[in-house]
Amino acid sequence: MQKAKSTSKLVLETVFALKKEIDSHPLQRKSIPQLLTDLHIGRNILERNFKDITGRTIIRYQLEKRMEAACTLLKEGDMNIQQCAIRCGYRDQANFTVDFKNIYEQSPSEWLRNHLEYN
Repeated sequence: MQKAKSTSKLVLETVFALKKEIDSHPLQRKSIPQLLTDLHIGRNILERNFKDITGRTIIRYQLEKRMEAACTLLKEGDMNIQQCAIRCGYRDQANFTVDFKNIYEQSPSEWLRNHLEYN
């Protein structure tokens, strides 16, 4: 049996502030040091507690939110996959596709085809 973890109020508030920042700006590609600029907490403490609370690392959480935003952009139909990749902060569509597959286990074009079939 695991010991109950005691997390300070400051750490909890910081984790939720970081989560809110990522949720509010999913297409901004900020590194962890950039995200921590205004937070007054150590990186290791924040990363460990972020994972304990959300079940994901900060990087994974950012990627999932970015890909959710990408799906929204693709569903809207106003841009093609290349344009969506650029809008999501990728210089190369291939890197976008790798990250997309990492989350959804299919390419953006496969996902889009499947989404259009069911709607």
